[in-house]
Amino acid sequence: MVIDKRLLNYIQEVKAKGYPPQKIRAALIGRGWPPADVDEAIMMAGISIQPAAKPIAAKPKSNKKIILIALITILFLIAVILIYLISSGMININLPGVQITPEQPSEPMLQNQFCKYSAPIECSEYQIAPQFMTLSFKNTLSEDIKINSVTVYVNEEKCITEREIPITANGEAQFLIDTCSSDLITKFQSGFNADVAYSKGKDKKTVKLAYS
Repeated sequence: MVIDKRLLNYIQEVKAKGYPPQKIRAALIGRGWPPADVDEAIMMAGISIQPAAKPIAAKPKSNKKIILIALITILFLIAVILIYLISSGMININLPGVQITPEQPSEPMLQNQFCKYSAPIECSEYQIAPQFMTLSFKNTLSEDIKINSVTVYVNEEKCITEREIPITANGEAQFLIDTCSSDLITKFQSGFNADVAYSKGKDKKTVKLAYS
C-alpha cells in the first residue's frame, strides 16, 4: 500500500508534539482519511496504538445489607408477638425440669367482731399488755393444723414470733407474742395486721388478719 507522504509527515509532526496515538488517529479519520491508511501510516511512523480499554462493568450492589435488616425486623416482630401471647396466657411454655404452678386466688376476707380474717384461720379475741400480746385463733378445718409463726405489723414496723402451736380440727388456741418492743405494742392498740404461717401436713400457707 502506498502511503501519502503528507499523511505520514503530519503524523510524525503531531507525534513530536506529544499527541497520543488515539487522538491522532481519531482526528485524521474525522478529516476524511481512510482508517486503513491512517493505521498503516501510524505503524510506519513507529507508533503503537493500544486497543481502547473496555469499560469495567459496575458490580451490582449487594442486597445482603437489605436482607439482614429485613430479617432482624421480622425476628423482632416475632419476639414481640410471642411475649404478648405468653404474658396474656394465650401460650403456655413448660420448660423441661421446670414446674410452673398456677397462681392460686387469694382467700376472700371474712369479718367478725374482732378482725377481718382469711379461712381457714379465724381470729377471735386478743389481749395487749405492755410487754406482750396474745392472739386467739380458731381452726375452721375438719383436720388438725399447726401454727408456725406470726408476724404482726403496723405500717412498716413489724415483729416476728416463731413458735409451733397445734390446733385441732375446729379447735382454738392462743398464740403468745413476746418479741415486740413496748413502743411497738403501744402502736398496736389502735389496730394492726398479722400474717399467720401455718402447716397442714406437708403443705405450708400464710393467711392475713386485720385487727381494728
